[in-house]
Amino acid sequence: MMKVLKETVLKKRASGEELGDFFKTIFGDTERGVKTISLESATEYIFTLFLLANETTPAVLAATIKLISDHPKVMQELQREHEGIVRDKIEKNEKADLTWEDYKSMTFTQMVSIQQNHFYHHFQNLFQL
Repeated sequence: MMKVLKETVLKKRASGEELGDFFKTIFGDTERGVKTISLESATEYIFTLFLLANETTPAVLAATIKLISDHPKVMQELQREHEGIVRDKIEKNEKADLTWEDYKSMTFTQMVSIQQNHFYHHFQNLFQL
């Protein structure tokens, strides 16, 4: 499987065809001559995505995104919470990267995450029937 993936990655890189944003991330931005990750890393990344696609995680994430998009106030609160943390870091001249401490301070995000976990258990039960 990995050999086939490596051959496919090499063909895609050599083809010179226009790549979408997702594949630019995996293969590198060929328009600017930037190679973002190695062949081995790209292959492992794609293989991992294949494995994830066979689990219930994508369905749960899709349902979560759908529910959040159906409730604009939830989206607004998530954005407010996240932008507030980033803004505070910038004001303190800190890197905007999120840390575990930042995540623990995201009370609303944690509530949404807990609700998302409830979906996961329901999906598991559906597949056991």
